[in-house]
Amino acid sequence: MTEREEKSRESKVRRQLQKCGYRLHKTPARSWLRKHYGAGYMITLNNTVVSGCSSREYDANLEDVELFVSDLASHPAPTLAPLPADSSRAA
Repeated sequence: MTEREEKSRESKVRRQLQKCGYRLHKTPARSWLRKHYGAGYMITLNNTVVSGCSSREYDANLEDVELFVSDLASHPAPTLAPLPADSSRAA
């Protein structure tokens, strides 16, 4: 696979995740992890890692991320309930 095709797949997955409220993070370019393991990915939702951090940071590959996206159709992202209004404070 060429670098251009991989970047295209990554962009497509990133857009699909954004629509559902997730963020895709890639191994930083200057990270020591990239030297040993290559580029890796991590998916977060509301600053919580949901995929890509089972044995080390950024351990998911692009195929793992694509599989996660395909499962999103059957398992949508959880939503946070709004905070109750504080009735003790008067405006």
